[in-house]
Formats: sequence, C-alpha cells, structure tokens
Amino acid sequence: MSSAPGSADLESGIAEYLDTGARLGLASFHTLLADLLLLAGDHPRALAELAAGEAFIAETGERFNEPPLLIAKGRTLMRGEVPDAAGAARAYVEAIDSARRQNAKLLELRAAGHLTEHERASGQPFTEIDALAELCNWFPASSTLADVRSARAVLAERAARREPRRGSSAAGSQN
Repeated sequence: MSSAPGSADLESGIAEYLDTGARLGLASFHTLLADLLLLAGDHPRALAELAAGEAFIAETGERFNEPPLLIAKGRTLMRGEVPDAAGAARAYVEAIDSARRQNAKLLELRAAGHLTEHERASGQPFTEIDALAELCNWFPASSTLADVRSARAVLAERAARREPRRGSSAAGSQN
C-alpha cells in the first residue's frame, strides 16, 4: 500500500494548524486526508480520519463541513474489502439531512445525487428522486454547475426508463 501523494504534507499541516490552537474547519481537513488515504488504498486509515472528523463535529457542533464528510464516508464505506452498502446509504441520507438543516441546496443536491447513484448501482428503487427533482428545479434552468447537470441527467434517464417511484425517505413524504 503506497502513501497517497500529499498525505504526509497534509498530516503535517494539520498538526501545525492544531499547534496554533486553531480548530475551525478541522472536519474538512479530516475529509481531505481521508480522500487521499482512500486514493492510496488505505481504507482503514481513511475511515479513521472520517471518524475523527465526525467526533470533532459532535464535540464542537460545527456542522458546516458535515455534509461533505458524510458523502466521503458513504464513498469510503463502499470501497472497503467488504462494501457496506447499508452504511453508505445511511451516510448519504445523513448528509442530505445535514445539508437540509443548513439550507445548503447544492450540498443537499450533491448528497441526494450520491444516494441516487448508490441506489442505481445497487439495483434499488430511488428514495430521493422527488427531492432531487425539487432541488434541480430550485436552480435556474441555465445552471452549468456539474452537480445540477448530473442530477438533471439522472432525472432525464429515469423519465426515459420510467423508473418506479418511491417516497422520499429523508424528506418524510409518503406516497
């Protein structure tokens, strides 16, 4: 298992940052380091970094970086020797809920897109398709944001295939 390029520099930078007494945004640093470790194939350390980020959020209540951390957790859970599909789905739903509480529409869309892709890959019905459509409609039709374009492509593909609908679990709607 090789070391991810830049991971040692990032670990050193985090240590220096903490030495100053600063902690603001620490969860984002844990997420970045987890992504580098995952890229290098160090799944256990990637999960440990994400757990450290979650612990920081729980300790401080600083939730600004929670949705990206939870999205990274979902991705990481699926990349282990034994993928944890249920754990990944929970992480994506938690990311949606966190972004929704923050009224962070783009992060909510990104998390819903990851959950939808996860469900598609697992052959499961889409649980957040209605929320995904609502979020896409929130953005202007002319939006060139990659997450918006990707979500709209999923919706168009689903419409073409007439995928069965299911209620939005995170939104709590019933069908």
